[in-house]
Amino acid sequence: MWDPILEAFIPDYNILVIDPPGHGGSDAPQKLFSIKDCSVALREILDHHALPSCTIVGLSWGGFVAQSFCKHFADRCDGLILMNTCASGPKTSEKIMFSIIPRLLARFGVKNFEGALTKALLSKSAAEDDHMLVSKLRNYLHLLDYKALKPVLFSVMKYREDLSDCLNGRNVPCLVIYGDQDPAMDAARSEHLLSRMPSQASVTKLPVGHNAVLEAPEDVAATMQRFLYA
Repeated sequence: MWDPILEAFIPDYNILVIDPPGHGGSDAPQKLFSIKDCSVALREILDHHALPSCTIVGLSWGGFVAQSFCKHFADRCDGLILMNTCASGPKTSEKIMFSIIPRLLARFGVKNFEGALTKALLSKSAAEDDHMLVSKLRNYLHLLDYKALKPVLFSVMKYREDLSDCLNGRNVPCLVIYGDQDPAMDAARSEHLLSRMPSQASVTKLPVGHNAVLEAPEDVAATMQRFLYA
């Protein structure tokens, strides 16, 4: 997912790209976990690589982990770049939806839900006009093991803790990138997230859906560079 923008930062930064549970090379979880558990795992990864601190770049679920990490391990957090994410917990309707969707995906397969998932993850314009991007996304969706992902979806979407207090009193550099066509992290959630940010936080709105990196990699890279090199 991050490949389109990594080259812009490799000359100047040590970069760790982490596969979360149930994704890429990481094993699928055998039980439910919390966002705090993820932040503890991130601290262990930093310890393993002997890194005293880092700037965390998190998209969606990664943004949840970034906020939690800043709360629990503030001395290890040099900055936050939050994309297509929020600080609020799931709504009742979402808890119901994410009780059903993982079971349907595991039973019937992703093919029957390609259209709905595409609309949920991309902006309307990209879903309708960018056929190469739609094909790339659908190929990725077919690679996922939805039986193994059930604990992930339950943990991250259904039982996610409210993160609204994570940045209270934190004086940490923050960049927020959000999409004005993101159905998952809508305007209300984006406004709530921005209200929790430190007063000096930088904010960029892009004409994208739920994955700014996939839809606008050049804009994302340029925005991150302005923030990191300021």
